Amino acid sequence: MASSSLTSTHVCVRACIHDIPGIAGETLWAEPLGEDRYRIANVPLFAEGINFGDVVLASNDSAMGLTVRFVVERSGHRTVRVSVTMTVPSLRVFLESLVLLYGVSVEGLARGLYAIDVPPRADLTALHQFLDATDGVCTSRTGGSMSLH
Repeated sequence: MASSSLTSTHVCVRACIHDIPGIAGETLWAEPLGEDRYRIANVPLFAEGINFGDVVLASNDSAMGLTVRFVVERSGHRTVRVSVTMTVPSLRVFLESLVLLYGVSVEGLARGLYAIDVPPRADLTALHQFLDATDGVCTSRTGGSMSLH
């Protein structure tokens, strides 16, 4: 997983989300860079428009803490969000296959929702073709854009 190297110097930043019912925002790990800039240190599951390694500008909102305002530098990483309809141990094999075959990392929830971090060197087209060929085992998830203040 992309966030396995988190340290005590990382902080939480919040990305507001307005178009997924029941989800107001997503908390992300980030590395402080100074001047209200933070490098995202995990793969966003709901906040579209932010990827692992992106540098964001965040300011302190008294009600919500550090809140992402916008992305100031793109990392080149991309995020593919999927819903997987299989159970363990097949799920573990499937996710390990993605990591080994495509050089990606995967973060997710127990509900079968996963965010796949696609680094700049990985073949995004081949990954999409693989996911499309799963015959309903894996489907893309839509929605979840980040709200900028």
